[in-house]
Amino acid sequence: MRAVTLAVALPPAEAARAVTLAVALPPAEAMRAVTLAVALPPAGAACGARPPPRSAGRATLPRVGERGPPAAGCPALLGRPGWNGRRGTETVMSSATAVAAAPSRHPRDGRPAPRWAVRTAHLIPLLTLPSGLWRVALVAGVPLGTVGVDEPIRGWLAAYIVSLSLVSEALALLAIGLVRPWGEVFPRWLPLVGGRRVPPPFAVTAATAGAVALILIWGYAAVNVVLGDGTGFTPAGWVLMLACYTPLLLWGPLLLALTVAYHRRRCRD
Repeated sequence: MRAVTLAVALPPAEAARAVTLAVALPPAEAMRAVTLAVALPPAGAACGARPPPRSAGRATLPRVGERGPPAAGCPALLGRPGWNGRRGTETVMSSATAVAAAPSRHPRDGRPAPRWAVRTAHLIPLLTLPSGLWRVALVAGVPLGTVGVDEPIRGWLAAYIVSLSLVSEALALLAIGLVRPWGEVFPRWLPLVGGRRVPPPFAVTAATAGAVALILIWGYAAVNVVLGDGTGFTPAGWVLMLACYTPLLLWGPLLLALTVAYHRRRCRD
């Protein structure tokens, strides 16, 4: 009734548009639709074009969600609600549709990570970098103090060593996701899950499993190195290899600490 009352005070063409929009929308949106109808002049009126044709004394009105007659190049309508200046057409839509298009956001998303966690996440890729460079240099034939390896490595073994270095660095870079927005919402370029919220249990479980695996792998490797006698390396080469691989012992514990901080930020109030 409020929409009809307001429509009575309008000119006939505008009143018909207001009543049509109000009837097609829920009661809560009727007044807002009437306001939208009033804000939009008849198609082409501001550009000197001819008014829309009338049939049986009634104006031909666009339906809700339908585009009205084009009026390209009409500067007077730019900036009006529901006006698409690029295509030069009117779009009649309810505000409920615009609100429904807005993505919902979880209240626990978007919380800032602690400063120590941000620094730790960016430190992890630097810990894996020396060992990766050492392996690449070994493939390239750079003298690293190794006994019996004086020439570049070729074939599938070279491809395996280089791939291992690249994969290790890529996995280390994933730790940054525990403190960045793409660790809360999947990037849009990912198929199937792009733009969706990252489930906290999934991220926490994957990161925890990775941290435990890293602790076991590099712990076992450290034990073998301590029990070994350094055969295959010169003294300088042995020291260089230890300097490049020792930082990997911190990878697992630091990743586990980041996972705890991520869980607290996204799963606790």
